[in-house]
Amino acid sequence: MSDISHLTIDELANDIVSNYHNKVLLVYANNGIGKTRTSYALRRKFDNNEVLCFSAFFEEYFIWKYDESNVDYYIEINDYDSVIYDAIINNGLDSEINKNFIYFINKKININFEIYDQKITKITFSLTAGDDAQINNIKISKGEETLFIWSIFYSIVNQRLSDIADGVEDDLKYIIIDDPVTSLVEENIVSIAVQIKKDIKTKIGKIHELGLEMGMFISTHNKIFWNLLFNEFRINNKSCKKLVIEDGKYMLKEQNDSPFGYHINLKEKIINNIKNSTITKEDFHNFRVILEKISNFYGYSKWDYFLNKSLSRKSEIIRLIDYYSHDNNDELEDKIMDLEYQKLFANYFEQFLEDYKWEEHND
Repeated sequence: MSDISHLTIDELANDIVSNYHNKVLLVYANNGIGKTRTSYALRRKFDNNEVLCFSAFFEEYFIWKYDESNVDYYIEINDYDSVIYDAIINNGLDSEINKNFIYFINKKININFEIYDQKITKITFSLTAGDDAQINNIKISKGEETLFIWSIFYSIVNQRLSDIADGVEDDLKYIIIDDPVTSLVEENIVSIAVQIKKDIKTKIGKIHELGLEMGMFISTHNKIFWNLLFNEFRINNKSCKKLVIEDGKYMLKEQNDSPFGYHINLKEKIINNIKNSTITKEDFHNFRVILEKISNFYGYSKWDYFLNKSLSRKSEIIRLIDYYSHDNNDELEDKIMDLEYQKLFANYFEQFLEDYKWEEHND
């Protein structure tokens, strides 16, 4: 679709529904341009049972409370008719939410859902200390709260998409994800991007293969998050746009290449880790991000094309890079790799820099 301008956000939302209702659309927008208003306008184009939406409005369902008499912190859900209740009470997703939350935070913090009369009366958090002592009713950080809410949304989306792909009837037709990485550190940003690429996008593809309708709109102002998804979506012929305002009108402009130099930072990080012999699984993932960007630029569909063909053990380095880019359990674990794998990685990365004479230009 060519760039079309719109006077209002509502007109823009209508255009997105018309042209991308059965596609995956990734949108970058600077703060204040209107991406959250766009996601909310999109949400209103569907019936409640047809759409799942992660946005600032979804986060507002969760309200912190403080019980002075018991000195307790807890969360209440401010929507008794939401899909959250159905997922936790009727579909038993509480353990799945806990698992996803712990995966993100890498701490022994458990979520406790207190249910009475088919309602979640409160949500509390408990921490297992080093001596296995339990600290109850703690208040988690803002970043941990974002990960908790994302874990709920992701668990719901993942289950419903899995059911649809398995032939279960469901009215769900559209997924909206607006900036799920606010207040998060880099490794968690990457983790959410991996979940979207590996799980959500893959299941949407399976649903399309069944001839069923399913679309997804993802918007962000985070450059790291955009770059990680951009590399994947462009290879798979998904639409990547930038939301801008020109002459007072809203426009989605095509993005044929990632506009940010995140790969430069990745290169410096990898070089430093090679120098200090501190290569981790994350470096394998980051090397793939760089390779994908180069492949996109030169029009190759396979990222491994730019790995040197004369070095030994090429199939092994491809396998390792691929595995650590998609392993959903511990791909960002900080554990330093064995020296053998570090040497193999360093050989290929340093040869890659030598082969392609990477030069950096300061603007």
